This record gives sequence, C-alpha cells and structure tokens, in this order.
Amino acid sequence: GNREGLEHNELILKIVQQYLLHGKAAFFSAYAAHLGGPAVSFSQHSQQIIHLLDIALDNFRADGCGLPVAFSIVGHIITLVPADVPMLLEPLLQRVLKLVVTSKLPPSSATGGVLVFVRLLVENREFFFDFLNRLTAGVQPLPPSASPLLMFIDSWFAKVDEIRDQKLGRLNALAMCNLLPTDNLSVLARVPYICKLILGMSDDELSSQSSVEWRDSPEELEALFDNISLRDSKPVNVKQMDVRQLLWKRLGETEQTVGQGFH
Repeated sequence: GNREGLEHNELILKIVQQYLLHGKAAFFSAYAAHLGGPAVSFSQHSQQIIHLLDIALDNFRADGCGLPVAFSIVGHIITLVPADVPMLLEPLLQRVLKLVVTSKLPPSSATGGVLVFVRLLVENREFFFDFLNRLTAGVQPLPPSASPLLMFIDSWFAKVDEIRDQKLGRLNALAMCNLLPTDNLSVLARVPYICKLILGMSDDELSSQSSVEWRDSPEELEALFDNISLRDSKPVNVKQMDVRQLLWKRLGETEQTVGQGFH
C-alpha cells in the first residue's frame, strides 16, 4: 500500500544518508555527480536521489514521516558540493522553502526544513541571496508581493530555541553573521536581535571542537554537519572563524555599505 511505499522510500533515504556520512565527498563525486566545469552533467544516481527526496515532499503524513531524513540528506549535499547546489537542488529548494514559510510542515519537521537554508547560507551565501531575490521577483513558487527572504528569516528566528537545543548554535550564529553586510532595511532592523543572540551564546555553544564520529541516533546526525569541512581552503573560511570576530567583521562591512549612520 501507499504507507508501505513511503516506509520503503524512507528506508532507502536512510541508507543514502549513511553512505553520505561515511563516504562524504568521495561517495557523492563517484556516485552522485559528474562535475566537470561548464558542461556539468549529473548522473542517473543523482537524479534518483533527488527523486526520492521529491517523493518524501510529495507524500509526507501528519507525523512528518520521512522528512527529517530527507532534510538531513539535502543538508549533506549542500555541505559536500556547495558550488553545485544551484544546478542540482534549486527546484527542490523552492518546494522546501514554500513549506517552511507557509508553515505547512509538521512540527517535528519544521526545524529541519529551516536548517536546510541555514546550512545554505553558511555554505553558499551568494546563491542563498540570489535564489531568494529571484523568488522575490515572482519567479515562483510565491506571489510577486511576497518577500521570501523576510518570510524565511521570520520562520528561522521563530525556531532559534529548537536549533540551539539540537546543539547547532555555532552553525546558527555563522548563518546569522552571513545575513550581513546588507542594505535591506528589514534585515538591518533585525541586527540588534542577531547581536543579542550571538553575544549571549556560551563558548561551548559556539565551539566547533565536538566529535564528528558517526552515531546511530538520528537526533545526533544534524549536529555532525557543523564540523564537516570538505571544501578547498579559501582566504576566508567563515566556518573556521571565531563567531564573535566574524560578527564584528560583518558589522564593519555593513557600516561601509550603508554609511556612518549604522550603529
């Protein structure tokens, strides 16, 4: 029946999740994508993974069966190949965003949906804003009058306590820093709250030194993401920066962007 089919799909997703945790970029590059410059072509394996994620979004029940694992896998993919997210995941991200900002996700899955975009903001800031700004222009799935960026930020900030409960304080703080610099007045209005949240965190919450060992508990899998660094080194890797220093840096950049009137 349909329920058995959904449970079968969830089981497959859990297997994919374990392969991603163990194989990391090697698994993804070998089985999920052929990455080769301008002529990037994603393999059948990649399309099968996306198809499984689509099924989870199409058929989730009131209890959110399958969604936490699906969102976890999307987070893994964003971490493993952040530069290729636009080609690989954009249609899927549109669907997840609509579920997040319209509050249509079951409570047990809502935080996982928000974390997909928190992860995206840390891993590929440029695409995060490009994606949301194009949706603001009415591309889809939301009407032209909507502001997906602000709708997402409000959905995100409503889940701050749940994110901290999952021991993802550092990830959350890095993403909030990456909202800056900006000249968006609505985002600037939220800067005091961002500063209050980050400066109120303990050193333990902001630490990136916790274990990255794979564990069986699904609740612990999300906590691994904050410590997995699989990209080539860059002059500035925000994931390795002290969060408070990054905040001061972003505030300084914002002041340069909007002028001396910013405090």
